[in-house]
Amino acid sequence: MILLPLRDAMRALRRGIAQPHHVDVLHQAVRIAAHMDQGKPLGMSGHFAAAAQAIDEIRARACGMSCDVPDVPHLAELEVLQTAIDLHAHQLIRIPVHHYALAVDSVSQLTRCSTSPTATLRYPVTEGLPL
Repeated sequence: MILLPLRDAMRALRRGIAQPHHVDVLHQAVRIAAHMDQGKPLGMSGHFAAAAQAIDEIRARACGMSCDVPDVPHLAELEVLQTAIDLHAHQLIRIPVHHYALAVDSVSQLTRCSTSPTATLRYPVTEGLPL
């Protein structure tokens, strides 16, 4: 269930039917994943930084087209984003639920405090991590 919104957003990007909220979902997930990776020796931070940069580039091009998401992002951007989602899934398998909940809360707090247009995304956190 946690990864469903991410998979839906990626599917919409690949098909060229993405809306701004799809990019917001991916952006928030990348921020959560990067936060969870802080201080960990897994070496995933570079992938999450590349994904964040891809999202910034997608948004920059979109704002040149009346702030809608471009028809189809570049192939390299899609690959970077898919890698980040796959790594995030790997993270979710290996962490306790409360660590995930803390990361979501931390990133949500940062998002509310920033002037970023990113919507706050609340993943359902339950007793387990249904992927």
